[in-house]
Amino acid sequence: MKLTSLILTCTTAGLLFTSCSHKIANQLNGEWDVVKMGNLTITPEAETPFLGYDGEKIYGFTGCNTFSLPVSAAELNAGQVDFGRTAMTMRSCPDNRYETAFLENVRKVKSIECKGDALLLKDNAGNVLMELAERQLTAQILNGRWNITQLNGKAVAQGEEVPFLGFDTAQGQLYGYTGCNRITGALDTAQALKGKLKLATLGSTRMLCPDARFETEMLASLGLVRRIELKGMQLQLCDAGGKVLMVLNRSEQP
Repeated sequence: MKLTSLILTCTTAGLLFTSCSHKIANQLNGEWDVVKMGNLTITPEAETPFLGYDGEKIYGFTGCNTFSLPVSAAELNAGQVDFGRTAMTMRSCPDNRYETAFLENVRKVKSIECKGDALLLKDNAGNVLMELAERQLTAQILNGRWNITQLNGKAVAQGEEVPFLGFDTAQGQLYGYTGCNRITGALDTAQALKGKLKLATLGSTRMLCPDARFETEMLASLGLVRRIELKGMQLQLCDAGGKVLMVLNRSEQP
């Protein structure tokens, strides 16, 4: 997708980190869901806004587009953030529930306050524009179909026959497609939301396919999965040592 600069027009636009400026880099490290924006309360899902900081950049999701801003811990701790350098994708989303309000609010942000486990983004008068909570994998986010985009570090071409995994968090079921056969199994939703995922027994159809290039490796990797993590807008399935076995992106198909 083409990147363009997102210019926040206020003269002093950006985050002027005040009350917790001495530790803001540590405070921000990780990812944060927007749970309140003005009078709107938001239940975190796969398509709701969030912010993150990885030690090198602030990044996030507006509810439609992704964005990033290179910034150092020293800049953050000194309160130096210039959103004029922000890059944002330019997708047009049919259901844009949050982006317009998100961008309007972030332009007004002048300070951030650490209050308990929350981050409060405020305007110049001290009014709370957004409240953020540390990002967690929830049943609402996990539920549904996720396409496999990487398998053991190798990109998986996306198309009609792309392998995927699906999670039915209400029924405690896992389902999927290897590129050849359909698979099913039990899902311990409570454990998955704690980051633990073990797929001990999977059932499979027994079709013979002329092109089954993903199936053997996918099934072998699923047997090694012990952890599930939410990273940005992706799921990562990892082994017991933390090695990433699969990367999955939310599918547009149900």
